[in-house]
Amino acid sequence: DEYNRKSGVTNQSERRTEQVRKAQRAYRERKENHVKSLEEQLEQFKSGQPPDVISLLERVASLEKDNLDLQKKLQIAESLDKTCPNCEKEQKRANDAEAPSLMLEISSSLNQSSSSLPLPTSSSSLLQNPWTFPSNNQHGSPIRTPPPVIAPPPFYQYIGSPNIPVSSLQQSDSFDHQPLPVLISSSTSSEAIKKPVPEYGKPYYIPDEPGPVPGKIKSAVEVYGPPDIDYAWKDLKSLDSLKDNIYVDMTFRLFLQQVHCTDRTLLKNSIIKAAAAKYKILNGCSLLDRSRAMEIMDQVQLHNKQHVNHVYYNSSHMQSLNTPADAPFKEAIAGIPSLKEAGDDIDELCALFWTQTRVGRGEEREAVFFKMIDVFAKLLRVCKDEEDRTKFLLATEIGRELIIIMW
Repeated sequence: DEYNRKSGVTNQSERRTEQVRKAQRAYRERKENHVKSLEEQLEQFKSGQPPDVISLLERVASLEKDNLDLQKKLQIAESLDKTCPNCEKEQKRANDAEAPSLMLEISSSLNQSSSSLPLPTSSSSLLQNPWTFPSNNQHGSPIRTPPPVIAPPPFYQYIGSPNIPVSSLQQSDSFDHQPLPVLISSSTSSEAIKKPVPEYGKPYYIPDEPGPVPGKIKSAVEVYGPPDIDYAWKDLKSLDSLKDNIYVDMTFRLFLQQVHCTDRTLLKNSIIKAAAAKYKILNGCSLLDRSRAMEIMDQVQLHNKQHVNHVYYNSSHMQSLNTPADAPFKEAIAGIPSLKEAGDDIDELCALFWTQTRVGRGEEREAVFFKMIDVFAKLLRVCKDEEDRTKFLLATEIGRELIIIMW
């Protein structure tokens, strides 16, 4: 280009800058014209097509966009390390979400009944959190001789593990998870009482104790003979989701420890450990196997009812519950018409309330907490009408307030 003296450009660099600006301006104009031309062609194309073709074209464009987004997400997911802590946490949350939540059912029941309760709303209200208050009950009435047979909670909370010496209950929570050998079945007849305790097979054999110890209780094996639990262990292990579950073996080991135990405190500790193991068994079940596992546990409870009653009655938490708050709390619940025949469940709920104030933090307290939810929900379902449900919730609130005053 020749130098144009009228352009105001005085040197070569300024002239080059002006040329670039003109080229960019021309490019933008060509681009705008091209876009307008394409839009006009598209409008002409749409105007000549039926509505269903237009909707299909829009659908194709939407699917292509979704496909691109999914491909990007897939690439990100594949690039993540499968063993990273965040992935494991997300997987655990997904697995936990598959199990039905009993807490939701209880919360729904409480919400339905809360409107009819003549209780002031406060930060300590039972309706806001019915499980935060301490617990207490044990036999509200004086202990009778001979002691009454108390129906324990579902057996799967108490059956335990067969073969570690009783003294090991005072040690760590770890167990050598070896397969449970075939156990010798026996009845609870008078002949069985005379028979010596069978050898369960090493390392699960629990030797006979030398004799009665002053201040100790008699073990369930001394009174009723060996329990019959071999069939239940086999049935649980036959479930696909429990074939390799270590807590099944641990639970049966704990039960054999309980029926040989002569110390109330050790019985209580073993019961709490068995409760924690029971929930780990249920958490390890698939949705299809869970109901069958609970059925097996209930059946073995009924089959060994004498042993379970003996263990439950002689545990320390059942012997220590005798407080001023126990009597009015228990009487208020027992006075509800729908719950007149639920004395065993009422005793159990009171015992769990009291036990919750004695156990420490962690897995043991968690086991008592969830067991208390089970019993509370069971009694709530027994209530036949809204009036009885309201009375039951009011009684639990009164008991909670009494315990707070006591403590």
